[in-house]
Amino acid sequence: MTERDSSTTSARRDFSRRRALAAGAAWTVPAAAVSVAAPAYAASSGTCNSASVQKIDAAFLKAEQQFFCNGKPISLDINFYQPLGAGNGYATDVYVNVTNADSCPVTFSSTQPLNLGVRLMSYNDLSATKVRTGRGLTSVVTSWGTRTVNGGGGIGPQPTNGAANQVHHTVNWAATGKLAAAGSGDTTADIRFGISGGAVSGQRWTNYLTVTVPTAQTFAPSLASIGLPNQSLCVDYYNQKLATMKSPINWTMSGPQTSNTKVPVQPGTVISSLDTGNASTGGAASKDGIW
Repeated sequence: MTERDSSTTSARRDFSRRRALAAGAAWTVPAAAVSVAAPAYAASSGTCNSASVQKIDAAFLKAEQQFFCNGKPISLDINFYQPLGAGNGYATDVYVNVTNADSCPVTFSSTQPLNLGVRLMSYNDLSATKVRTGRGLTSVVTSWGTRTVNGGGGIGPQPTNGAANQVHHTVNWAATGKLAAAGSGDTTADIRFGISGGAVSGQRWTNYLTVTVPTAQTFAPSLASIGLPNQSLCVDYYNQKLATMKSPINWTMSGPQTSNTKVPVQPGTVISSLDTGNASTGGAASKDGIW
């Protein structure tokens, strides 16, 4: 397999070639509580009139149906993967991708991106075959939209030791662009995490990734954008609609291991690569990170 160069930005066709070499993934989905923070407005007085209620209803209906395919929420699949055939501790790239699994194309714009929160975490298992190698994060690259690392502070140093489940880096990926319908063109958006050297025989990369599945409220209209004559009177009704908004996307995760089974996941779920990822070289299950 051709060695990847993590120091350069890959075009979308490069991502497509890499995807052809990637195996599927198994997902054990932990339960996650979803907390929706309502916008802060002055306390309302009076009543939200029927015209304003209709405007709010129409705005939420449009947002819910924005990504519908044939009258139903579109289906998108999330997956972690690595280069197929990469030896334990030697692979220098880790990928997260989002694939359109439906029969309709879907477009995310700069004003309505697909926001995914990704975290690079520590894994503090120092047993014989899982010794920490101290490998750092060298790059975060995507040709689909933008990415913000550590709140805009850049990559920075990564600890080589520390408590288990410590967050080393946080990345917000605002994916934009058109994902073609399943079976017709480029259906997948990718983000690539470059990992530094430091492989030692018999050791694995002892970090892992988590991804938070976007909630329905991610796609909600803001109260200000609806254009009400007196929005302060409609705060309560807006918040009711926000709390009950239906997701315009049906989410799945790929798995298990090297098969193509897709497991449904709920918005707000945090997915961990400790529970999934490609089988490592030799077929061993991935329980200590992606490898």
